[in-house]
Parts: sequence; structure tokens; C-alpha cells
Amino acid sequence: MNSLSVLHISTADNIGGSGRSAYKLHRGLREMGIQSKMLVHTRITSDTDVDFIHKRWLKLIDRFVSVITDGLGLQYLYLPSSNRLLQHPWFKQAQIIQLYNTHGNYFSHAVLPAMSQKKKIVWRLSDMWPMTGHCAYSASCDKWKTGCRNCADLNTYPSIRWNSAALLWKQKMNIYRRSKIHIVAPSSWIRGIADESPLFKGFEISQIRNGVDTEIFKPLSKKWCRNILNIPDDKKIILFMVNSFDNNPRKGIEFFMDSMKSLWKAGRRDFRVLLVGNGVFKWGHDLPCPVLRRDFVKEDELLSIVYNAADFNVHAAILENMPNSIIEAMSCGTPSVAFDTGGVKDAMDHRETGYLARFKDSEDLLKGIQWLIEMDLNDQAPIFSEKCRKTVLEKFSLERQTKGFLNLYQRLLDQNVSS
Repeated sequence: MNSLSVLHISTADNIGGSGRSAYKLHRGLREMGIQSKMLVHTRITSDTDVDFIHKRWLKLIDRFVSVITDGLGLQYLYLPSSNRLLQHPWFKQAQIIQLYNTHGNYFSHAVLPAMSQKKKIVWRLSDMWPMTGHCAYSASCDKWKTGCRNCADLNTYPSIRWNSAALLWKQKMNIYRRSKIHIVAPSSWIRGIADESPLFKGFEISQIRNGVDTEIFKPLSKKWCRNILNIPDDKKIILFMVNSFDNNPRKGIEFFMDSMKSLWKAGRRDFRVLLVGNGVFKWGHDLPCPVLRRDFVKEDELLSIVYNAADFNVHAAILENMPNSIIEAMSCGTPSVAFDTGGVKDAMDHRETGYLARFKDSEDLLKGIQWLIEMDLNDQAPIFSEKCRKTVLEKFSLERQTKGFLNLYQRLLDQNVSS
């Protein structure tokens, strides 16, 4: 097994939900002695086993081509750099190619048939994009089951200029039918969608939970963490963290705003809000309560301190696959309040390791926040914290996730040998 070589293709390393999931598995594999490399569009680490997926001149060509294809509504259908990917030394030496989030004008899925002829392909689903005409999350629309004809929302991320969703859906069907790919779902929610997807008919589908590095994300002294972050020690700290506060409706920012305004209006004065994410200093100035702000956190060690400094985390996303922030916070002993949507219920149990609020119900989100505050005031917080940590150690450890993927890789390679 130690001779195994894996190449991860990801939008980024250790930034964004998909990128952080990719990088964690990459690190987990290396810690088990597996040769692991990453090719990414956006690189933020100094890891020598991570490199850009294409050189600068290829990026310029891709950008020029994407202007034309996007203008025609042919979203990510052709990028010249993807064909050259097959000649990359890391691709040639790898036995397994693992894909993550592939949308974003850095990778063309048209290369999948040629890629799967040469290597075993594993595709970990970061969202619904591989199964739709163009959107990452379809919300209440189920046209992805029948061909995405007459798309009702071209602006849903990632947007398309023309109503070419049906054409793009058909192109994916054509590409997938000529490819051999093993699909991995991190949540039971997206596993169910993958099972129903006509595009994935004939593909084998597995479910492997996200993993957390429990040696980094672990309980720390709350007082010590607050001193480092210059946070008052005499107030309840409510954490709200998103990748970007700029135009990100999927993260449910307005629901969080409503709940905080209601909490303040109800006369509660014993809390502070800690906002973390890109664009944070431009946002939330109409909140009536005291607000602490911190820019986007890239380092896992600092992120662990942020989680430990908070009394609990609010995750108000209305469309979600498997949220890293909830299980990372739980690993630090910090519970979350979240809407019962997507794969969130896979991460936490209602009133056991967090509070699952009714979908898009600001009042129930507020109820969950008040419930956790009262739990803390009644000295139940330590018990709750222990449950959170125990759940992650049993279900969401990085070691458990890494072994799950290793077993899958070996099974795929064994199938190749037997055939």
C-alpha cells in the first residue's frame, strides 16, 4: 500500500469547503506513508507537494477561451490546459486521480474519458454541479432528474448567460457515458441525489464522511483563546463564520441577522457576536449588538483557537452538503445551531450535539441559540462539549476518513488486477 500514489485535483488547497476537505485528505494520506500530490487553481500553502494545475501562459489561454465559451453558454466545456494535464509528471506517476470541486474555469470535464482510460478516477462530490445543467445547488428544483430543460434560474451559482442548461446536461451525459468514475458522497443527502441522478447511472457510488484532524481541532482553554484573540471573557460569544460575506445567499446571512436582532430586542445583553470571513469589515454594521470581527482565517491552528473562543457556532446555511465548520467546531467541543438542510443532520444530533432548527425558520434558529445559552448558564455546557468531542472522535476523525479512502483505492486497484 505504501507504493500507492494519489493525485488530487482541486480548486484550492486548504481554502473553501471543498479545498479544505481535499487538503485534509492529502495530509492524512501522507501521514500514513502514501505518496500524495495536489494540483490546484489557487494555492495558499507552502506545501511542496502542491502545485498549480497549469502554468501562467496556459492560464492566460484558458481565460481567453473561457470568455468565448462562457459567452456561448458552454460552461467549462473546453479548457486547453486540461488536455495538457495528461502529460503532467504527477499525473503520469499517480495510480489514483481524485477530483473535488471541478467548476470554476480551471478544469474541463471533457477530458474525463481520456483521463479514465489511463487512471482510476475517484470523484468526491463537493456539491450538485456534476449532476446538474449548471448550478451547484438546485434548491427546490428537480429538473436535474430529467435534463434541466428550461432552467428557471440562470443566475444561480455558477451562472450561465444563455439558457443552455439542457445542452450542458446532455454534454455531461455524453462525457460520463464514455468515462469510468467512482463517485464518493460525503453526506447521506448528496448520496441520495447521486443515486437518483440519470447522469451517474452505471457509476459505483460510496459514502465516506469528512474527517477532522483531531490533534489540531481539539478543546483548548477558552480563557487562553480569548486572550489571544482579544475577546472579552465575561460575555457569551456567538460565532458566525462564512468564506465570504459578499453576495453569498446560500450561507443564510439574513437569517442570522434576524436572529441576532431578535435576541437583542428580547433584552439579552450578555453576548457578543464574532464574525469571521472575507469582507467582514464591510458587513453587519446594522446589527444592534456589539460585534467583533476577524478577517478570513487560513491557518487551521488559528481556526481552532477561534472555535474554542466561542461558546457556540451558528451555521445558517440554507443549502449545504457536509459542513466542515460544524464538525471542526464539535471537535473543539463547541456545539452549533444550524438549519436542518442537506447533510447537516449527518454532522450533528438534535439537542445532543447541537440544535437543528426548522428550515429557513429564523424564530427556531433563535430558539436554538437561546437554548444553548441557557444550557451554558445551567452548567450543562461541559457535558454538551464532551458529547461533541466524542462524536467527532468516533465518526469524523481524519484517520477514519483516510482509511475509508485507502480501502476504496485498494479495491479499485485490485479490480484492475483481477480484470
